[in-house]
Amino acid sequence: FRKTKKDKWKKYANQSAKDFEKFAKWTPSHKTKLLAEFASVEEGIENVSHMYDSAIKSACEGSNISDGGLVYETASAHDLEQGNITTASHHYGQAHNSYLKWAAKCKATHLILHSF
Repeated sequence: FRKTKKDKWKKYANQSAKDFEKFAKWTPSHKTKLLAEFASVEEGIENVSHMYDSAIKSACEGSNISDGGLVYETASAHDLEQGNITTASHHYGQAHNSYLKWAAKCKATHLILHSF
């Protein structure tokens, strides 16, 4: 939905969010990231960067390293869309580091090859 802005995808995203609520208690960083993602595509919603920061904090406090990579990567995309190049670059680098810690070398390489 973020890239196309087509309403048909928003319907699917909303349904997925409802389904996701069942599992959010086990992965709080995923829930926080999802809320930040929704906020980033809705006009008029403020503090999206703060929501991503909360998701990053939640992911880093947990033991699942992959959560950190995913949250850092999506936060970077949001920062870039907002014109915050320095913050986007930092989050992108942190995503790369998280993927390397997770031993997801292909994903880390993907970030290098497709960097902004």
